[in-house]
Amino acid sequence: MAKRGNGEGSIYKDNIKNRWVGQYTISTIQGTKRKSVYGSTRTEVRDKLADILKEINKGNVIDDTRISLQDWILVWIDDYKALSLKRSSVDNYRRYYEYHIKDTKIGKIPIKKLSSTQVQRFINDKYKHGRVDGKGGLSSSSVKHIFNVIYGAMDQA
Repeated sequence: MAKRGNGEGSIYKDNIKNRWVGQYTISTIQGTKRKSVYGSTRTEVRDKLADILKEINKGNVIDDTRISLQDWILVWIDDYKALSLKRSSVDNYRRYYEYHIKDTKIGKIPIKKLSSTQVQRFINDKYKHGRVDGKGGLSSSSVKHIFNVIYGAMDQA
């Protein structure tokens, strides 16, 4: 049997734990990582691995548990939105990110751990105390734009 190429994944039997293991490499913001899937049969692992590799090739998989919301939003704006939106829209997304999401408590949360409750509390806080100058809350229009940035990025993740 020929060796698989780089990025195609590998499958082997873990005799100690009596299970099949499939491994693949994924690129992240922090570099490349080796990830694993497990199953009781070789076919099960092969199918799981094929599904994951298909998603990776489509660009739909971002790993990982450590990438923060603020880091992912930058990737989302640059890689997913910059070419499909007008320059002014991209600039507005970046402005909402810079003023309201970057270096905030919610911005530092890993996206895999971000809950809808945390997002809702963040949005509620923007209504009450969202202005950059500290003089009250933001308009519903501004809050909606901030929410759309977060929602769009999370939907793509």
